[in-house]
Amino acid sequence: MTARNDTATALADAAERTAERVQAKTHQALRDTREAADDAMRSLADGVDRAAQDVPDAIARISAQVEDLTRRSLERARQTSSQVRERVSESCDRTVDRIREEPVKAVLIAAAAGAALAALIGLVQGRRSRELH
Repeated sequence: MTARNDTATALADAAERTAERVQAKTHQALRDTREAADDAMRSLADGVDRAAQDVPDAIARISAQVEDLTRRSLERARQTSSQVRERVSESCDRTVDRIREEPVKAVLIAAAAGAALAALIGLVQGRRSRELH
């Protein structure tokens, strides 16, 4: 019976040592996992900090680009407006010159245009009155 007790004691001791090693390895694995999680959180926090610093810079760059585009668009609109004014003025000048050169022809053209416009208005009004009845 002593041999059995010695074997049982040896097995119990071996099981206890194995349990202690498993427990130690489990604790080490937990520590390693915590360290890895802490490292990941620090890395994530650093990335968020960098992004938070980059966002205002990006907004400033975009704002400057929008401002530049707006300024160029306004300048282009001014140029276009100026060109249109010049063309209208030139066209008016040419029209006045033609009227001075041939006043009778200008009056006849104006009368014909007025008559055509009056006829067109009459047609449109006639259609509308027929559609309403």
